[in-house]
Amino acid sequence: MARTPASARTGAAPIPCAERTIALASAPAEDADHPRVAALDLGSNSFHLVLASIERGTPHVYDRRRERVALGSGLRDGRPLDRAARARAIACLERFSELVRPLPAGRVRIVGTDSLRRASDGPELVARAEKLLGHRVEIVPGPEEARLVWRGVSAMHPPSARERRLVVDIGGGSTEVVVGTGWTPREAHSTPMGCIRFTERFFPDARISRKRYERARDAAMLELRPFAARMRAAGIDRVLGSSGTMRAIGEIVEAGRGAITRRGVDALIEKVCDADTLADVDVEGLADERRPVLPGGLAIVDAVMRTFELGRIDVADGALREGLLMELVGRLESDDVRDDTIAAFRARHGIDAAHARRVRETAETLFDAVASDWELGDVELRRWLGWAAELHELGLSVSRSGVARHGAYLIANADAPGFSRDELEAIATLVRTHRGRLRRDMFEPRRRGSRRALKRLSVLLRIAVALHADRAKVAVIPSARAARRKVELTVPPEWTASRALVAAELAEHASHIQRIGLELGIRTAEA
Repeated sequence: MARTPASARTGAAPIPCAERTIALASAPAEDADHPRVAALDLGSNSFHLVLASIERGTPHVYDRRRERVALGSGLRDGRPLDRAARARAIACLERFSELVRPLPAGRVRIVGTDSLRRASDGPELVARAEKLLGHRVEIVPGPEEARLVWRGVSAMHPPSARERRLVVDIGGGSTEVVVGTGWTPREAHSTPMGCIRFTERFFPDARISRKRYERARDAAMLELRPFAARMRAAGIDRVLGSSGTMRAIGEIVEAGRGAITRRGVDALIEKVCDADTLADVDVEGLADERRPVLPGGLAIVDAVMRTFELGRIDVADGALREGLLMELVGRLESDDVRDDTIAAFRARHGIDAAHARRVRETAETLFDAVASDWELGDVELRRWLGWAAELHELGLSVSRSGVARHGAYLIANADAPGFSRDELEAIATLVRTHRGRLRRDMFEPRRRGSRRALKRLSVLLRIAVALHADRAKVAVIPSARAARRKVELTVPPEWTASRALVAAELAEHASHIQRIGLELGIRTAEA
């Protein structure tokens, strides 16, 4: 039986793909009007780096680097990465670091996909990568990977407004399948099948037979079956295939004409199945580095064409790294898809938007006041705090009791476009700890954002929520300053009497905050 794929259904209000495209250019001189950016995809088969400069909202790509690392080679779920694959990954990152490390924080996005999601020592490699590259590495969930692929393909192949597309990306460990109209994805799935995973699973010892091939193809069709009929029902005008597998098979079957045809795939299947081993496969146009994963990748392409009844797949230039690039440009221009996701959360769960906005503004004011003293210089930490403030009452949509616990669960387990796993876990931690008892073990170290940073953000969120406990439309925000383990608020003398509920909330929070090794002080002073 096929495993349920990771999936994202956009429902009635899908988040659109920004209508931006990518241009090619030579390396420009960097200046304020042409900032340089980079996107790095740490895939299960290859690592891809794209370098670009931004001009009037358009990324101009001036360099691309790709190295086949085969990170997913020999990997089993929950087991460590193969030692040789890990060594290849580190060597590649050392080379890429010369291009990535000099760029400022906020201008680089690096993501890990299937292999880093599955490997037990994935966090260790991520920590090593962050040290080498000088930038954070995000592990994106399968549905988010699929959405980024869609955005990358759209940037390189702009759709018409009503064009109904199917995009398929076959990676080393997973295959992403997305359908949508125009620039907007409607439904996205990430399935546990890829060219490395399927070749190792169905063609052990590099031996090939027709029976083995058919088993691989049928297993791929089982993975696609749960959602394929629904995707086909709305109609598909064009099918685009991204990734090295699609490109390699397109080169073989149609001599680089930019498409994969049913006739060409059938002919390639015959040649592959006639061979006894991978070394015996004699196919014109087959690159040596693609040979080790050809049977698994071909079986998946075959399954996609059969399941969706396709006669042709156009090979796309864009993929995950271009999607990352487009997201990065959006963030630099204050067009962050994560803000749209938070707004969708609020609307879907009936959160009081005006109150949430006031709490966020207060939380961000407090952050700005203490950021330097509390070493909260990362701009992403401010965003986490703001988003947690907007969602702090999310749990009310479940129950009046256990609000913080319910809200944290909804966030941690959401399909949230734009967010990595680590970001969702951090925001969930802040929502979980914004009220009630505090324990030190609530702040387990995250790869992104240390325990210390999360504890300090939690204190700021508690204070912001308390300052709005009476839900007054206008709140007097006291001044704040921080020392190593203490944050101190300064309020006018009459404030305590006029805001009795708020004062009581702050006093209660002060006792809880002490349990995690921090202190909240309140003093009065004339303005």
